[in-house]
Amino acid sequence: MTLEQLLCPAVITWEKNFRQHLNESNITMSDDEIADEFDKWLAENEELINKSVNDNIEHINEVINRNMNKLHALNESGDSMFSFDDDDFIDMDAEEKPITGEVEGDGEGEHITDETPETKLDITGNLILTNKKDEKNNIFGVINEFYDECVEEGTQEMTHKGIFRHMDVSRIKDMSALFAFTDFPNIDLSSWNTGSVKTM
Repeated sequence: MTLEQLLCPAVITWEKNFRQHLNESNITMSDDEIADEFDKWLAENEELINKSVNDNIEHINEVINRNMNKLHALNESGDSMFSFDDDDFIDMDAEEKPITGEVEGDGEGEHITDETPETKLDITGNLILTNKKDEKNNIFGVINEFYDECVEEGTQEMTHKGIFRHMDVSRIKDMSALFAFTDFPNIDLSSWNTGSVKTM
């Protein structure tokens, strides 16, 4: 999954719509079962998700850029609550760079393209997050971008367990004040691998 796919309205609103369907049908599911349904939906709706990305790409990029600027401002302020030091993370994810680019399709199945078209990121795969301040996949930026989109779509009350388990935090060492600018009352981070975290 790319960052753009994670932030598109189709993905952001899925749990809200699914829970509404469950309520209307008097069906009860656990959060784990709902997250499993999200995974099935991802695998079956790549075309729909990519269309949602393309239809909203200007807004998605605006949200990403706004939060990258916020991240840079915090880094330059020297605020001790936040630590984005590239020196601690050199070469940690050099072999895996985030894939960017526009979504293209020929009607037979759409795919993400970049300057190297042969590279394809599986939509059901995880988004690898980093502490590097200049990376688009910086965990602080991604969390704030995700929150902004949830507020806009009215889904900040959801657990978003399905989405959060597609965020790979296994390389993150610093989670200082990660949710300082968000207000998620019900999120479920139980799937996160925080074994590398040294600072919370």
